[in-house]
Amino acid sequence: MERKEFLNMVGISVGAIVLQHCISGCSSKSDPTPIVPPPAGGGGGAVTGITGNADAGKAIDFVLDLNDKNFSILKDNGKGKIVGSVIVARAKNGTFVALSNACTHQQTQVEYREANDDFFCPNHSSTFDLTGKVTKSPAPTNLKAYKTTFDSVKNTLTVKE
Repeated sequence: MERKEFLNMVGISVGAIVLQHCISGCSSKSDPTPIVPPPAGGGGGAVTGITGNADAGKAIDFVLDLNDKNFSILKDNGKGKIVGSVIVARAKNGTFVALSNACTHQQTQVEYREANDDFFCPNHSSTFDLTGKVTKSPAPTNLKAYKTTFDSVKNTLTVKE
């Protein structure tokens, strides 16, 4: 085998490896499965602890029961949960935050990061503060923020547009 042929084969192999890593890096196997509210009128296998609508394309208006096992994680400061097209987090200071969960760059699902008390897009590393404001691009615009109301007596959280 000649040197030129050998270098050509090495170059193609390295290119294939880099391409494979680029393609696999654009998808996240760790994306959590979103909790979607039950369909109107009920139905078998519906998720408990949520009433209302958390689907994109419709008016966001739902209530989470934090006593329910599906949402009890939000009883603790510094925890987050995907609910339909919304990410809900209880910041380190105890306030509730609800934002659209799709990064404004390429619609990748954002994650709440307890250590930084912010939101992070694992696709291209955009970050957002607790108001949804972009703090690190390439995300071009802020995440949509929703109003939250916590009822400490019932231990429920209402999220609305």
